[in-house]
Amino acid sequence: MTEKHIINRELKADSVVSEFFNDKEIVELGKIILFFESQMLEETKEVNTEKRYKSFLRSDSIRLLDKHRVYTFDYKKQEKLYSNLDTIFFDSFWDIGFIQDTYKKDKQYDFFNIKSYDKYGQFLEKLSKQNVFFEDYHFSTVIVNDFLSPNASSNLIVHYKNYNFKDIKVRLIYSLHYIYQNEFYFKKLKK
Repeated sequence: MTEKHIINRELKADSVVSEFFNDKEIVELGKIILFFESQMLEETKEVNTEKRYKSFLRSDSIRLLDKHRVYTFDYKKQEKLYSNLDTIFFDSFWDIGFIQDTYKKDKQYDFFNIKSYDKYGQFLEKLSKQNVFFEDYHFSTVIVNDFLSPNASSNLIVHYKNYNFKDIKVRLIYSLHYIYQNEFYFKKLKK
């Protein structure tokens, strides 16, 4: 069985994921997890998924604390992922967001923004009630609508030891978080 099939089977078997996402959406979410995990594999060379997350996040937490930066990957690969996602799924999951440059008021950066007020937000809300470690993340990303807040990033990256990487829900949240970060940083740096 391929890694893609294993991820899709785990997503579909998870009662919380299945409560919020239909079979077609689960296939698309599986593509996102597979993509992010392949980026981590390139970075860590670690084949075991759980060890891969821990190795990757240990390095990224040091990067975040020392350099105030997070891991970024080739945006062209992310664009390829986007082109392989179903259009209806993509449009239902993302919208165009923008951020105003704090220093240059005339600069605005457009990027794909996760719709935190929709299914994904409801998913995070339920998960935050089941897993105390997701409470702050849910607050930062859904209630405040700021996936890039220091609190959200710190919660996932610096405090990664609080999470079980065998849990497909955890892997989904990390995958979407890193794709969102990469989207934002690439679009901001490109301008």
